[in-house]
Amino acid sequence: MDVDAMEAAERETFSNGGQHDLGNDLNTETLAPRTRLPPLLVPLSEKRPESIHWIGTSFGLTPELFRFWFKDGYRPLYVRQTPNELTGEHSTVLLKPVKSIHSEKNPESGWLNSFSEDFTRRVVNLLSYQFSSLSTSLALNLLNHRRDSTSSISSSSSKKQIVNLVRMNFLPHDLKRLDAYSRNLVDHHLIRDLIPIIARLYFTKSVDISLSQIQAAVLLGVGLQHKTVQDLSEELNLPSGQLFAMFNKSMRKTYKYLQSVVESEIEAEVAPRIRRAMETEAEQRENVKPLKSMDRELSEAGKIETQKIKDKQKRMVDALEAVDLMQYAVGGSEEQWSKALGDAEDSGGRNVIRLSAETSSTFSDNNNKKKRKRSGSIDQIKQLKKAHAKKKKEKKSAKKKKKKRS
Repeated sequence: MDVDAMEAAERETFSNGGQHDLGNDLNTETLAPRTRLPPLLVPLSEKRPESIHWIGTSFGLTPELFRFWFKDGYRPLYVRQTPNELTGEHSTVLLKPVKSIHSEKNPESGWLNSFSEDFTRRVVNLLSYQFSSLSTSLALNLLNHRRDSTSSISSSSSKKQIVNLVRMNFLPHDLKRLDAYSRNLVDHHLIRDLIPIIARLYFTKSVDISLSQIQAAVLLGVGLQHKTVQDLSEELNLPSGQLFAMFNKSMRKTYKYLQSVVESEIEAEVAPRIRRAMETEAEQRENVKPLKSMDRELSEAGKIETQKIKDKQKRMVDALEAVDLMQYAVGGSEEQWSKALGDAEDSGGRNVIRLSAETSSTFSDNNNKKKRKRSGSIDQIKQLKKAHAKKKKEKKSAKKKKKKRS
């Protein structure tokens, strides 16, 4: 049968029906047999394919069936929470997007991603409840971990959203606990309350952390399904020590990522302040005169201090010149002083020296007539004392010689 002829017959039938409908009602309609009616049933090989946007499948959830359909490009959109009463399996629905070549109204590419993200979010929350009995490997396949394990975070998550997520879910003390566990300083029970938060952020692709398949399985089993490490060891057929080591590595990666997010936030806040401070300092340096060398600065300071000392000495000299120092001069000639010193020794008062009024008046008269050099200084007095003592010794020695002769 000709496909084009069939389509022409369909168009003619529809057009005739339209003519009867236009401007006529049931009372005035003329009934007549239609010609070239299309067949009710035709083979699919003789019919042009319809324009479709997706193909779906539904089955009881088992690891083998899920892997088969998943490899063919089908993605899960629904899993029944309660298992079937007969088979004990959870019914699931998978879709595969299809792009029609002959259709001009194809949906935008990636329209299935929004449905997949919603499905992932719901499964992550339900893994602690109805889906906790699922095997860890099957749960990982449902969350599409293998395909997106090396991909980046969701495009809808920006840096600001990531910072807000870290702020909402983690305190500084929480990061310190993660750091202590990653360095094997504390037991995993100290961070037990943080594991569900980390698992939820990781499997909803809210953080950019790359984990291996085993690390993701341990995180999912402990954080979302709340299984013990011993249960996971039996299920995955791996020793518990190896599982603990893989879990510690995943926590170390998580801590490094969260710490980098916090540091980038602090850097974003502090960098503008530092930039403004540097610009201000640069402007101040441009306005400030260049500094002098140390030698030059010391020489200039030395000149200033030397000038101050010279000025002080000059003021002292000027002050001394303004005072008549001759009024403090000691009068009397050498003979008068010798006689005065001799009288003082004879009287027993060596330190008491007396000059006659006549001598003093004579000295004052001479001082008023003209100025002369100061006489009777301390050195001269000492010389006179020595000369007088010498004469006295000579007199004593002469008296002793006279006594010996006599």
